[in-house]
Amino acid sequence: MAVPRSRPLLLPLCALIAGIAVAGSYGYFLPGYSLPLILAVTALTIFPSANKLFLAAVYILLFICGNLVMKPILKPDMESLSLLERYDSRQLLIEGVIQRRPEAKEEGFRLLIRPDHLFYEGEKLFPVGLVMLRAGSGKIRFATGDRIRFVGKLRSPRNFGTPGEFNAERYYALKGIIATSFVKSADSLVIIDSGSKYSFQRYFDNKANKIGNFIMASLPPVEGGILKALLIGDVSDISQELKDSYSRTGVNHILSISGFHVGIIALALFQIWFVLSRLFPSILLYLNLRRLVYAASFPLILYYMFLSGAAPATVRSVLMLGFLAAGLLLEREFDHINSLILAALVLLLMNPENLYDISFQLSFTALWGIMVLTPLFMTPFKALKERRWYGILQLLAVSLAAISATLLPMALYFQQSSLTGLASNLFVVPLLGYGAVIAGISAIPLIEILPQVASLFLNLAGFLAALSNTIIAALDHLPLLPVFIPTEVDILISFGALLFITLAEKDNVKWGGVLTAPILLITLHNLPQARDSFLLRVDFLSVGQGESTLITFSDQKKMLIDGGGALHENGTDVGKRLLLPALRTLGVKRIDYLVLSHPHPDHMQGVTAVAESMAVGEFWESGAAGGEEYNRLKRALSVRNVPVKRVYAGVSPVILSGVSFTFLHPSPADIDSDHGFDLNDDSLVFRLESGGFSALFTGDIGYQEEKKLTAEPGLLKSTLLKVPHHGSRHSVYPEFFRAVSPQFALIGAGYRNSFGLPSSAALKELQSVGSEIYRTDYDGTVTIKILPEGKSPLISARKRHLH
Repeated sequence: MAVPRSRPLLLPLCALIAGIAVAGSYGYFLPGYSLPLILAVTALTIFPSANKLFLAAVYILLFICGNLVMKPILKPDMESLSLLERYDSRQLLIEGVIQRRPEAKEEGFRLLIRPDHLFYEGEKLFPVGLVMLRAGSGKIRFATGDRIRFVGKLRSPRNFGTPGEFNAERYYALKGIIATSFVKSADSLVIIDSGSKYSFQRYFDNKANKIGNFIMASLPPVEGGILKALLIGDVSDISQELKDSYSRTGVNHILSISGFHVGIIALALFQIWFVLSRLFPSILLYLNLRRLVYAASFPLILYYMFLSGAAPATVRSVLMLGFLAAGLLLEREFDHINSLILAALVLLLMNPENLYDISFQLSFTALWGIMVLTPLFMTPFKALKERRWYGILQLLAVSLAAISATLLPMALYFQQSSLTGLASNLFVVPLLGYGAVIAGISAIPLIEILPQVASLFLNLAGFLAALSNTIIAALDHLPLLPVFIPTEVDILISFGALLFITLAEKDNVKWGGVLTAPILLITLHNLPQARDSFLLRVDFLSVGQGESTLITFSDQKKMLIDGGGALHENGTDVGKRLLLPALRTLGVKRIDYLVLSHPHPDHMQGVTAVAESMAVGEFWESGAAGGEEYNRLKRALSVRNVPVKRVYAGVSPVILSGVSFTFLHPSPADIDSDHGFDLNDDSLVFRLESGGFSALFTGDIGYQEEKKLTAEPGLLKSTLLKVPHHGSRHSVYPEFFRAVSPQFALIGAGYRNSFGLPSSAALKELQSVGSEIYRTDYDGTVTIKILPEGKSPLISARKRHLH
């Protein structure tokens, strides 16, 4: 289908996006000389007779520009990287200026800092680029432009190397952030100079802070937290539980200030001006009302943009309104789709990294879907246009269009989609979007001059927020759609369908595109899949300073041994952030055997996440218990009626899918003794065997337990060893390593962890017995495929750094 002249910027936009994506997604950069070469070709094609060649050259030029402009962004300064490597584990004295409004978290907050002074033991170092600083606790007492000082380590952003994980390296690189740092609390930060820079944005930061305090003083905490998110973009007072409810019911977008909020505020302002014009009709004789509306509203919208923190999504929406206002001032009407294409083109030319901003992708996809699908969905109801409830049908069509367009991207990023999305948007969007936002915005200018009246408006908004929460709580009990992780091909098909519908001129042709896309997706995902031929597959997952192993048997049944987890209560939720995305990316829909070696957080938290989120056939444990997290796990298993199997030394071997499991530790007597309350000593130790391959899993046992196991060395000899306790020096008994004598040794450890794991002693002993060592801190996820007897195992790992 040819691109019609009514969409002149569509192909240029596609060319620019393709160039950015080739660099950002695939890491391929064109040679530098390609730009002057294509400029020369373009210059030769400017004559009228070469019009088509000129357009082709322009498209190629945009492709090259998009590709080359990403190179300095994704390839940071090597001198800065060298400094970070040299001082990676050392405490530095850092002084710098806060670059933008502090970002509150449920625990603590984040600051974006540009350091201008770095010191190590009195030695002054040259400054690095932007640093993202995380404070683990405390209230925000800082604003844009404050100069602060703290002591901390600088770490280069680094991916874990786990399937399906969020690409942190690219995320930070695109934002110009070269390092991250952490302090335990806000008390560790010292303000050197208050408001040394950026006084303009600082004014709005302080204004937003006062508004937030007034909101929280006027409303109950839950409703106040919702209003702070809706009006000033501060989500710190919304509990994670409530955020999850909004996410599961498909309306989490309403809690982040975006183009929707800007559009609602603009619409409200337009209506106010129209009402005022009716009170003074004589002014219509002298002024163009439509121009006046935009001219009077745009400065107020700009003010709100800065008040809400000038987030990229808000800036994009204001830019689109600016295009529309410019069109009216020039007495030209912009086609809505062309306005969207122009806004995307301008934003990507200004900041090509916007392409990888989730809010950019979702907001433009939603707007695109609304523009092209809503009119199509309303075609069967044209005869009802004069009916009173036609507006409700339109609202339903808008919600359906936005959900349809963003369904696959949302499934990719958030790994869940809801049957309740249509219903929740129908109720919650009017309550919060049209109701609470307008009532809350009306209160803001009155806070300082008429605080009692402002409180009345806020209480109305709070009532609507409470009503919305009640509806969300009711809808949250409805089931989620089955988890579906789209591939890049799926996303391309959905965007191709939207493009087809955009370019098609007849409704019946557009409906063909609407119906063909899901049929094609379903067909592709139900085609017979070619399966690897292996006896056993072991995926030793990279989950930071923890351990998790997925075993796939020849009949495709799955066993998950441990699940990783944060060492501290307020740490990263490894189960949600890493383990579940990895399992779903690997195509795992059910865990047939869920195994817990011992109930320590770095092994158990991900197991709890799996028990709460996936189908589980059977749970294995030694019976060693401990802590509230363990109780939460047992509750999740009980609610889902998962059978629990106790395994320990002395029970009969278990045979699954032709693989034999022999349990070596602990004994019932070990479990009954408290071992000084060290649960590591009660770790489940077992050996599996299939044909000529064997593997020994050891949990976090220590020196003494290893010594006991060597009493029967014949039971230990194995092809693969899961090294005890992340390679701790307290888990190195030389006779144990010699008895196992593994060909492959797997160590789970966080990159440059504070414990110094794995220890040099463990590495030395493994090398002395001739083991090939793999460790998740350097190698990421390690996959071993055990082939039919006589063939060597296949091992894949990223091997990014030398040991």
